[in-house]
Amino acid sequence: MERMKDIARNLFGRKRESLPEVDPEKERLLEEIRLVCQMMQTAHSRFSAQSDEDLMEACIYEMEALEARYRYLNRQAREQGITCQPYEMHMDAKEGNVVG
Repeated sequence: MERMKDIARNLFGRKRESLPEVDPEKERLLEEIRLVCQMMQTAHSRFSAQSDEDLMEACIYEMEALEARYRYLNRQAREQGITCQPYEMHMDAKEGNVVG
């Protein structure tokens, strides 16, 4: 029984390791990158579902604008020393759908 108390004391009596402070500006930038990636996936999905040429063209312009925004945000992140996984668009071979 004493051994159980020692184990519990060791587990619960430890000081919690403090997490590093998160820079709100860096967190905002990462959140904006995530949002742009989601918007890119949505635009790609919408493009693949369109049959009207005008709407397809509108989707193309939207995707190009989002890709430019993504490049800008990545450049900002690099300048601040932030690293994250690059955005990659994957297509489902069977369906032709975007898989993110």
